[in-house]
Amino acid sequence: MKTAKLDYTNSSTLIIGLLLLSIVAFWQSYYLLFFESSFYVHFHAFTAIFWFALLIVQPYLIKKRLLDLHRTLGKISYSIAGLVIISILLLAHNKISTASESLFSLRTYVLYLQLSLAFVFAFTYGFAIYYRKKKPFMPD
Repeated sequence: MKTAKLDYTNSSTLIIGLLLLSIVAFWQSYYLLFFESSFYVHFHAFTAIFWFALLIVQPYLIKKRLLDLHRTLGKISYSIAGLVIISILLLAHNKISTASESLFSLRTYVLYLQLSLAFVFAFTYGFAIYYRKKKPFMPD
């Protein structure tokens, strides 16, 4: 059976598109209210943007054969991934603990979504780290 090599070196373009889409998505709820947002919202936004930066830079470094820098940033990603998860949990806790009674049922649903996304992020990142040394191939 013939296999085809997966090529992620141009994935930076897709990630930049997702970053731009996230800016549009959060324009009214974050960027327009920047100075009114809590520490937890800013901390989460900072870690998410830093994560996007890693996703943009890492494939570029591979493409340019800067593998030592790629590996160094990969090691830094352990901390960034942890901070992303912590920021999700802190933001979720802040939002649920400051919710008014009228918004509490909505906030519990959002809490469920946030915890689910934190789990999915941690799970997929864990798999990525576990399989980082294996070369990806897909059958034709």
